[in-house]
Amino acid sequence: NVDTLIAMGKLNREITKQQIDSLKPSDGTPLATALACAEQELDKTGYAGKNIVLLTDGQNTEWSREPGTVYRDIIEANRNDVPTKLYVIAFNMDPNYFNNLKDLGATVYSAKDGTQLTRVLEENTQLILEAPEP
Repeated sequence: NVDTLIAMGKLNREITKQQIDSLKPSDGTPLATALACAEQELDKTGYAGKNIVLLTDGQNTEWSREPGTVYRDIIEANRNDVPTKLYVIAFNMDPNYFNNLKDLGATVYSAKDGTQLTRVLEENTQLILEAPEP
């Protein structure tokens, strides 16, 4: 199950902080569905630059769909449009699990604990937000 906590649009730091603070862990890691939903929401915005940041602490639990298949479909759907860049942050897990996404052009970061996660986010947030358009 994938829930949209914050609608796409202008960043409201207070609402974003409230939503992050209210998050509770749940069962399952629907990475493929999360990618598909993120792309659908980005497509609705009409923004020229599309970036998805996938922060996960677990492997895909959807047996009918794989994240690599969904990302390949996203790439194909955007072949004549603005491509969607994918950034994956593997938190406390083996980043090699995402090699198939990396092979498709995704950037994969690894963070083994909260300190490393903070560092990855601090070092790369601006880079991701200001990624040059193709």
